[in-house]
Amino acid sequence: GEKKGLLYGLQVVYFVHRQNDTVLVAQDGQDEVNWIKRAEAVTPDGQICPVGMWRLKKVKVEGAGDQVPRTGGVCVIEHIVSGKYLATNEEGYTVLSPMLYDEGCRWSFLAHSEAQHTGLGVGEVVWLLQEPPEGEDQAKRRIWLSDSSMQNAQGTTFCGQGVLQDGKEPDNTDVVELRTAPPKLTASVEVVRRSQETLGAILEHLKANAVPVDPDLPDDERVKAVKYTPLGPMLRRILPVFEPIMARLINGCTFSNEQDPILRTGPPHAAHQDLLRQIGAINTSIAIASHLLNDLNLPLPVVKKQLPLAWRLGRLCYKLVEMASFNHPTNKLHLSAEVSGFMKHARAEVGAYFAMVEVYKDTKSLLNDLSKEHFAMYLRFLKTTRSSRILEFLTITVRCNGEPLRRNQNMVAGMIFDEMRSMIYQVEITEDDILLRDVSGLAMEADTFNNFAKGTEPEAATPPPPFYAGGIR
Repeated sequence: GEKKGLLYGLQVVYFVHRQNDTVLVAQDGQDEVNWIKRAEAVTPDGQICPVGMWRLKKVKVEGAGDQVPRTGGVCVIEHIVSGKYLATNEEGYTVLSPMLYDEGCRWSFLAHSEAQHTGLGVGEVVWLLQEPPEGEDQAKRRIWLSDSSMQNAQGTTFCGQGVLQDGKEPDNTDVVELRTAPPKLTASVEVVRRSQETLGAILEHLKANAVPVDPDLPDDERVKAVKYTPLGPMLRRILPVFEPIMARLINGCTFSNEQDPILRTGPPHAAHQDLLRQIGAINTSIAIASHLLNDLNLPLPVVKKQLPLAWRLGRLCYKLVEMASFNHPTNKLHLSAEVSGFMKHARAEVGAYFAMVEVYKDTKSLLNDLSKEHFAMYLRFLKTTRSSRILEFLTITVRCNGEPLRRNQNMVAGMIFDEMRSMIYQVEITEDDILLRDVSGLAMEADTFNNFAKGTEPEAATPPPPFYAGGIR
């Protein structure tokens, strides 16, 4: 146990079940609450992961400083990663509820020791009780039961959901220990969560106020149409808030002294990358970029030159996705379903290509899951855009950690030599010219070659403007 001392108001704690060494956690993106083995709930540095962190909040506060949790005092228990509250469903299983005043959200503690405390102590061993709604018979409150208590009756394991039962006397198999979370880790979670709340508000603001343009207009006409919508003034207001938030989230993904988020490299910070996924910042960033580039029908090939404010927003969104995936297998798997959307945005030069490569690079499970349908989609993109980026991406799909992937090699080779022969040219260099000959042996005309050369500029062909913590200079 930990060194004793009273818990203070709004303390963040872990619930550790002593009997079977498990921790109470809410899994990624789910509302289920489970006990899992402590060994499976720790970060590489030995700390319990943030999805097992809970904040104690008293329901009734009598005066200043009265937030101190006490034996028998009623409180709600907030999951600090999701912002939701520990509750129970109709079957008695523990879940997360978004409603602070949900009837199943009221809890109290019964100290295991015989000593009387003015408040709960750090490392205190307690029984966790669920309180009935106000006004109901207090005898109806139910005792928290660990799954280990129910093993003989239900055949469950202790790595499942907690259950509740009426009228059972607490025994030593049900006690949990209150362990305090490290303040530094708690602060990191709070920063990411507040940032995510702001990003969510920005997304909703864009959805509510930005006006899409006609997708059938030529690119130059769409640029003119965009300038008659509220998008420009909105982005000028949003960017001073958006840029420092994104810089902080991006820079947290690696250990480095470089402050420019676009240029920053270094060893990955896995705990921060986990938080970005668990709290939802990665998905919100993708949603902002998708709304901007898809839903508003912006002309992708000219976004960087003609709509620089929109480009800045999209570039930071995709940089966050790229860095959150950097050497992080769980985040790569989480993002794999989004890659087809990244490819659509490659022509906007917002970093979508780099994010796509980072997700798939040396990730064998994802590379082995690529199907004929995936490669057919890449073929369609290659035919319509004639972008060298697609070919570069295909080179990522045929090897993993230096080892060839024969299945993918065969599919790519078949796609190129069977279905794309018209795009393969024999190169002939003379003293004055470079001649390209197609499969029939005919030389490509110079103006045709020049038109292809102008098709899609390489992503990030010119360096982006310098970023810093306070915005873009």
